[in-house]
Amino acid sequence: MAVLDATDPEEGGIVARYQAAKARIARSWLAAPNLATRYVKEPLPDGGQLMHLQLRLDYGEHGLVDVLDFVVPETVAKHIEAKQIDLLTWAKQYLLAEPKTE
Repeated sequence: MAVLDATDPEEGGIVARYQAAKARIARSWLAAPNLATRYVKEPLPDGGQLMHLQLRLDYGEHGLVDVLDFVVPETVAKHIEAKQIDLLTWAKQYLLAEPKTE
């Protein structure tokens, strides 16, 4: 990614490319039968909290697990906690959306 960013700069730079790659991988994982989702709360010094959506792909007998972590907006996190929206449903809606191109 660093080489690609240096040879073909893009708005948002390497961070945008990395997030796009994570989303692309996550979209393919959402169809996997061995996918698990969970959220993890991270306390902040100001008393607030971040909510992380984790997609975990378990490779079974080999004991290998890959994890993709996405920070979930606070408003969505509240809906997830209140069971107003299912975590996997939100993940599919958010991650299946095609990235915006200009």
